[in-house]
Amino acid sequence: MARKAGIWFRSQDGFYYTTYKGESAKLSKDKAEAERAFHALMAQASEKVEECKLLPTFRKGAELFLDHAEKTKERTTYELQRNYL
Repeated sequence: MARKAGIWFRSQDGFYYTTYKGESAKLSKDKAEAERAFHALMAQASEKVEECKLLPTFRKGAELFLDHAEKTKERTTYELQRNYL
């Protein structure tokens, strides 16, 4: 199970950090300011998640794949893939 997102203090340089998109992100030396920056970063990330609703559905992707397969593959291969999807 993944850990809950949060901030931590790195004593080597005296800054608070968080992990954002798999990389460490330096926030601030002040804990209160680091927490504000962390929440702003997470709010920005959640706005981008809502943009993903514009991505095509699985059905649309499958239809595009089958259209291409019908034109480029043998009939039996196309039928097999159509039945699978």
